[in-house]
Amino acid sequence: MSLPRIVVAFLLCACSFAPEVRGSHVLTGSPGRPHPGAKIVMVGGAMPDHAEEVAIVQIRGIRGAALPEVIAGLQAEANELGCDAVVQVQVDQGLTMVSATGVCVRTTTPALAQTAPAAPATRAVVHTCVAAELPEWKTASAVEKKALVERCR
Repeated sequence: MSLPRIVVAFLLCACSFAPEVRGSHVLTGSPGRPHPGAKIVMVGGAMPDHAEEVAIVQIRGIRGAALPEVIAGLQAEANELGCDAVVQVQVDQGLTMVSATGVCVRTTTPALAQTAPAAPATRAVVHTCVAAELPEWKTASAVEKKALVERCR
């Protein structure tokens, strides 16, 4: 094999292991015109008043994709569907994959479309607790870990 072929083969292999985010959705309502600004509301967060469900969205990050990339993927998918927020977002993290699933909604009143998602964005920060990332997780017993998981819910 010549040197240029080896270099090309190496680059193709390196590119195949790059982090990747893939999205999909199932429409449960009618999508609107694309626009930016969708908010993320974790499970347990306040849902905007007068919200109309548009789609169920799932984003998967593979080969080293991080949680922020997956959340950005949720926002991008919601923006494309013309939604104001993604609510009831659940995140699953494994060794090789991160996924997030949520319900895209659009507020039915223009005035609410500008003000309702602002409050859930503040709530989303509160509900991004990951028990295994807390400093006390490493030294906690099984009973203490269970309490940490409950604290993050």
